[in-house]
Amino acid sequence: MKKIIELLTEILKVISKQSSKNRWLTPETLEEEYDFKETTMSKYRMDGRIPFYKIGLKFIRYERAEIDEWIIQHKVTGINNG
Repeated sequence: MKKIIELLTEILKVISKQSSKNRWLTPETLEEEYDFKETTMSKYRMDGRIPFYKIGLKFIRYERAEIDEWIIQHKVTGINNG
């Protein structure tokens, strides 16, 4: 029983850590966390290929959940080599 409680405690720590991540990502944070280059994301924004928010004239933000969904939508399941 003690091991189960320890395991549950560890699970709660992980969940708490994940939920404490910021909902909004700056272009810099997006690059750090997802390894997407800022220049590429800028092109994607201009082409309307990635969801983003523009606050005022210069602040760009990405919503973490939307980026995660965008990645899932672009899953490649196989490549047909002809």
